[in-house]
Amino acid sequence: MLLKLSYILWAAVAGMFVASQSLINAHLAKFVGGGLWAAFYSFLVGTIILLVLNLAVSRSFKLPPFADIPSYAWLGGALGAFFVFTMIMLVTKLGVAAMISVVVAGQLVSALLLDHYGILASEPSPITWTRMLGVTFLIIGALLTQKF
Repeated sequence: MLLKLSYILWAAVAGMFVASQSLINAHLAKFVGGGLWAAFYSFLVGTIILLVLNLAVSRSFKLPPFADIPSYAWLGGALGAFFVFTMIMLVTKLGVAAMISVVVAGQLVSALLLDHYGILASEPSPITWTRMLGVTFLIIGALLTQKF
C-alpha cells in the first residue's frame, strides 16, 4: 500500500512538472528562435541529463541491438517531440490549467481505448460504465476550464 502511494505521489509530482515545463519552454522559445528550437534544446538538455544518469548507474555505455528493436518502438521519441512542441505553442494561448486539462482528457480517452483493446499491453481491460463516467467527468472539467 505504501509503495503504491509513493508511486502515486511520484506521478503527481511529474504531473506538476509538466505544467511548469510548458511555461518554461514557452519562455525559452522567446530566446532561441521559436517553439521548434525550444523543443530541440529542451530535449538536448534532457538527453544530456539522461546520458549522465545512465552512465552513473550502469558505469558503461553500450549501443542497443538496433536490428532487434521493432520500428514502432522508436515512435515514443517522435510523439514526445510533438507533445513538447505542442505544449510550447499552446500554453500561452490556452493558459496552463486549460491546456493541461484538455491534454489529460485526451490522454484518458486514448488510454481507455488502448486498455480496452489491449494495444501494447499483455491483457485487455474492457471499458466499463464507471471508467466511461470518469472520463466523461474529466472531459466536462476540461471544457469548464476553457476561456470562451
